[in-house]
Amino acid sequence: MSDIKKTFNILAKSGGQKRPITPIGYREYIPDCVRWFAKRPSGHPTLGGVAKTPEELESVAAASVRGWDSYIQLNPSGSDPMKRANAAMVTHWSFILLDLDLVGSGRLLQSSLLAMDDVILAAEEELEMLLTPTVVFTGHGAQAWIHLSPNPIIIHKGKPEGTASEFGITKEIAENTTRNFLKFLAKKVPNGYRLDILADLPRLARLPRSSHSSTKQLAYISQWGFKNDISKLLIDKFYTPIEYEIKSDIAFKGSPAWGQLDWRDVYGRLTDKAKAYMDYGSSTGARHDNAWHLATLLEEKGVSYNRSSEALRIADKNPQIGPAQPDPLGIDERIRILLQVYKEN
Repeated sequence: MSDIKKTFNILAKSGGQKRPITPIGYREYIPDCVRWFAKRPSGHPTLGGVAKTPEELESVAAASVRGWDSYIQLNPSGSDPMKRANAAMVTHWSFILLDLDLVGSGRLLQSSLLAMDDVILAAEEELEMLLTPTVVFTGHGAQAWIHLSPNPIIIHKGKPEGTASEFGITKEIAENTTRNFLKFLAKKVPNGYRLDILADLPRLARLPRSSHSSTKQLAYISQWGFKNDISKLLIDKFYTPIEYEIKSDIAFKGSPAWGQLDWRDVYGRLTDKAKAYMDYGSSTGARHDNAWHLATLLEEKGVSYNRSSEALRIADKNPQIGPAQPDPLGIDERIRILLQVYKEN
């Protein structure tokens, strides 16, 4: 069976049985399909949708020969099938993505697969169990898809709760657990590599059998994986009350928490526009507006100047897609925006 067909079969069923909306507040999801996303690094419009057959997904991979970087969303989602999903559309916590990039030069790109083995080993030793992730060479590094049993994401219609439920879990628990797990693993990464610690549920993975627009290397699956029923174990080990997010609820000018937060601690409360800028960058024409929008939000939520500066730098260099986009704002313009935003407020 081809990489594309196997990928489709794994992801199309990753939400389990279709769930109706219930009083508990589940989200509907689109079954038997895979959400995809395609982007060209030269600032062209982005594309997205859902593939209902392996053949449709194959056509997305084939578009990479025309300069498109092709991605798939691991966690299933619902709502509009023609739009790129946001966190509110994700229906199940079914995967954790480990995204390892080569930093600098002097190493073969394929060496990232060996580095990923070290990261997986560190996770196994901490969890005290063997893991069976799907491992992918991305053309610029390596990714591991850790398969979880599907965990329905609960929609809270009143006061948010910070505990798991027998019916499912909240988005906050899933993202908090994932973030802390990734932060732990980031400390175990071999020199010369970087593990992305972004933990939002609609994270995108490189589509196997597509080419990386910068390196021209073909992505392929080096190891097929299976489900690991480790969600509860991960939550028990890595979920912590979100101290900074609790502080940010009461952070106001003059309070001890004001101006001391990290952008990661308020990421889940950013607008979709700000999240998309951090995750995927933006076209040259929209970059300045997006930078102002992101800086203003971070300042309003009590994020420190230095951490806001880091967030703008990450967004400007677009880390999830890979190398920096052409004509980034640059450090001088980012500093000017930050000084203006923080001075005015």
